[in-house]
Amino acid sequence: MNQFKDIISSLLPLLEWLQLIQETQGRESTLTAGDYIRLSEIMTRVEDNQSLQQRLNQLSSDRFFNCRSDSIDLQLKQIFRRLKEHGYVRQPNAGQQIFIATGKIDYLIDVIRFIRDEEHLPVEDTPPVQQELL
Repeated sequence: MNQFKDIISSLLPLLEWLQLIQETQGRESTLTAGDYIRLSEIMTRVEDNQSLQQRLNQLSSDRFFNCRSDSIDLQLKQIFRRLKEHGYVRQPNAGQQIFIATGKIDYLIDVIRFIRDEEHLPVEDTPPVQQELL
């Protein structure tokens, strides 16, 4: 029961995080177990895009991630620290800022799809990618 409560309370910020990762990596498909996430690549793309900066700021201040910093670097590190604590990513080498998505990501996607199917919500499988502001 506690696991279910954790998923429900973290569902929205995790969904936002998945969308942010998808956009910053230019992915057409959703993140899956075994996918590599390089913090430096995400940071570079966020720094170059005001819209992504605003979304990261909003996401990092969510109760689930609980970051109060304005620094993109610190926000990303806090987000990934929390994701690691909850088992959504692992960091094979603590000296490198490279993370690997775990099977819990696939489970999260399954939960989202189940809710969508059971509630008959008009949610797309892959979120639309926003165009960069010029």
